[in-house]
Amino acid sequence: MIVRKFTATFFTTSLLSLILAGTYLSFSVFSPNTGDHLLGWSLFYGIYIGAIILFYGNLVSFFIEWLQGKWDWITQWFYILLHGVFGLANGLLFESWMLGFEGAIAAIVYAAIDRWVYFRQKKDKGMGIKLFYIFPIAVYLLSWGVLELASPSEPPFTKNDAAAFAVQGEGTIENTFPDHIGKWEGTIKGFKVTKETAVREIGKETYMVVFTERWEKGLLKGTRSMYYQVERGTLSGRGQEGNDPPYN
Repeated sequence: MIVRKFTATFFTTSLLSLILAGTYLSFSVFSPNTGDHLLGWSLFYGIYIGAIILFYGNLVSFFIEWLQGKWDWITQWFYILLHGVFGLANGLLFESWMLGFEGAIAAIVYAAIDRWVYFRQKKDKGMGIKLFYIFPIAVYLLSWGVLELASPSEPPFTKNDAAAFAVQGEGTIENTFPDHIGKWEGTIKGFKVTKETAVREIGKETYMVVFTERWEKGLLKGTRSMYYQVERGTLSGRGQEGNDPPYN
């Protein structure tokens, strides 16, 4: 029984997560690494769907199977239908007919797989059970591969892209520097200030972004430089030189 319930849980969770992820992505712009996005959203949906089926769905299924053992009039078809009825509870809980419909479909698929495995076990045909693990994995790999091949290539990650990425973050010191290679000059609390963003390439699409701040007020002068290594999507500090400006 444990094997049956786990097999039905795995197959149903995998199938519905892939369908929901694919539906979500169908409404978005086709972008690079769409296959990776499909797997990511499938995992997101799978966590919630899997938790609901694992705890609520299996508890209900054990109860219905116990009733079927007590009452002979509960046929296999009625067994599956009862699962669908209990699956509607998802919609009642969240007051959404769509979630109720999806819950009923998930429960019916779960019950159908459970009954299939039940009869395969009685005939001692283990390969039929293994297919419920092999098939979802194969579909995931195929979907990922097709979408990755069909996805457009990512545009090159340039020096200005690195500069713009490094200054992200509202309220940070870096956010006060130009988001491109260049300088800003102005006055802050009576100090003549120059803020410069410079970038040099240190590897393939890997850059060192240097923020240099210079200030001057009469005889009072100073400079501070901050260093950041930037790659696509990642930023790490590499130290700084000089003192903090007196107007901060």
